Amino acid sequence: MKLKGVKQLERDALLRISSGSEYGGGIRHFDGLDAERLRALVDGGHAYPTECQNASPSIAEFLDFMTAHPGMLAHGYAVHYSRPDYRTSIEGLDYEGPVTEELARRFRAAFAEADDLVVDKNHLHCWYD
Repeated sequence: MKLKGVKQLERDALLRISSGSEYGGGIRHFDGLDAERLRALVDGGHAYPTECQNASPSIAEFLDFMTAHPGMLAHGYAVHYSRPDYRTSIEGLDYEGPVTEELARRFRAAFAEADDLVVDKNHLHCWYD
């Protein structure tokens, strides 16, 4: 197996994408990615800290917010190693649980430019197209 294929298997394990999963159009969506696994993706060279999904914050900025606010989970997509644009992209964050006024304020401030932003008393969500 090519080195890139091995790296993809390592990445997919961290993303909890099952082996043999279909990469429709060369991409596979994921969700539920916690800060620990995102840090492991960055440390392992599977995600680049400066990578942005169009006008989104960088992966490093998402990771910093997730680390400062436990319980945040990232969602995005992985590009198959056979494509020249092989990468891991973060499209946004989700949070389920009690949302304090302070957390809501920080989330709105950090992700005000998101294409989809939800701030409820028990749910936070941002998504960048």
